[in-house]
Amino acid sequence: MHAGFNSKLLSGLDRMNGASFATVAIQRWLSMRQDALTNLSLAVLGALIILNRHTHNPAVSGVALSLMINAIQVIQVVVREWAEVESAMNATERLNAYASTIPLEEEDSATSTHKPPQDWPTTGEVILTDVCMRYRPDLPDSLHRLNLHVRAGEHVAIVGRTGAGKSSIINALFRFNALSSGRIEIDGLDIAQMPLRSLRRALAIVPQETDFFSGTVRSNLDPFGQYTEGELVQALGDAHLDKTVSLADAVQTGGSNLSVGQRQLLALARVMLRKSRILVFDEATSSLDTDTDELVQVAMRKSTQDKTVLCIAHRLRTVLWYDRVCVMDSGMIVELASPAELWDNPEGYFRMMCDQAGVTRGMIESAGIDNEIEAVE
Repeated sequence: MHAGFNSKLLSGLDRMNGASFATVAIQRWLSMRQDALTNLSLAVLGALIILNRHTHNPAVSGVALSLMINAIQVIQVVVREWAEVESAMNATERLNAYASTIPLEEEDSATSTHKPPQDWPTTGEVILTDVCMRYRPDLPDSLHRLNLHVRAGEHVAIVGRTGAGKSSIINALFRFNALSSGRIEIDGLDIAQMPLRSLRRALAIVPQETDFFSGTVRSNLDPFGQYTEGELVQALGDAHLDKTVSLADAVQTGGSNLSVGQRQLLALARVMLRKSRILVFDEATSSLDTDTDELVQVAMRKSTQDKTVLCIAHRLRTVLWYDRVCVMDSGMIVELASPAELWDNPEGYFRMMCDQAGVTRGMIESAGIDNEIEAVE
């Protein structure tokens, strides 16, 4: 193991030193030719001065010769600074591209005829029909004719290897990327026909990397002052933060003064406070330790029992209590059933992933029993 690591380290150092050597070699190559050209120009000027010494003012000839000698150093500096300016202008070109060439999202219209009702969604049913999506026109589809029906109040976990298309479903649901074809309906309404603000206000998400603004816990939970003191305290209690965090506690930019677990729990509290019918968890506990992950899962079970939940999972043990598991591969659904049914298929993708993660049938049954007990409580 150490020999393999040393070999990779030495290989990486060789590549880095090779690039550095090439840079220095190019600089020396250019400097030599610049010096040769300036010295040649100096020799030509000296020869002309000597040939015309009787017809030209010696003072003028001396000044010209002195300036040409200084030009040897000046030319190198000018070329070097020019190259640095050209390199630095890449940032300006990129800013110009972001401002002028990248298409913007459509603007919402207050008079839109497709604006959903105020209380939408009321049940949280999500239907994906023949959904195809790609990130750029020149790229292949990330989702291939995806069909998924998530019933109201159902908990569906989305699992699969990296690049299987799990996050693409979330991008399509929030309309971060337009669909190539197909449609997505929430409570019977096509989300492509409604304003983006109305759609995204109806959904709640706990991302993998949470972010917070400089202020207090209160301002991050309720930036628009829409909730009461009791509701904010209740949200902290539901997220198991009431004993470690108060509403008046300061939050630095990005939540840097909070632990990773506290940031995730605070993001969960923020989502629960919105009381959205549809919740999305995008690998929300991937950076947490096992104990904190278990704490978050308990909070999720208690707070999402009557809501529709879509969860992109990174640990199979955390989604064994879900109603169904959607296994993705190459942008397509390869398996869709309850965890127990998928585990019973010895040739299936889910069973193979369970075997690799050490998940047994007993764990699945135990997770289901624990979920039923918590629902009763």
